[in-house]
Order: sequence, then C-alpha cells, then structure tokens
Amino acid sequence: MGGIPAADARAQDLGRTYRSDDGAGEHWHPSTATHQKVAEALTRFIRDGVRP
Repeated sequence: MGGIPAADARAQDLGRTYRSDDGAGEHWHPSTATHQKVAEALTRFIRDGVRP
C-alpha cells in the first residue's frame, strides 16, 4: 500500500490530514463528513432493508 506514515502526514500539515469539509480526507484518512455520510447511509440501510 502507498501513502505516507500518519506521523509524517501530521507533521506536514495537520489541517489537511483532518479536514471537516465534504468528501474524503487528505493523505490517509477520510474526513468526519465522510464518516457521517457512511453512518447515515448504514442507518438507512439497516432501518429500511434489514429491519423493515
């Protein structure tokens, strides 16, 4: 796998590593907005598909 180690990413630019705007985070980790979208989609799937 590619990428740079987390410590190096943080040292280079912490703001870019953890950005809160929409979409995937920079470097190696998705943003909080992406986590929220996935959580909401999973909740809908469970509510509508698994537990009707």
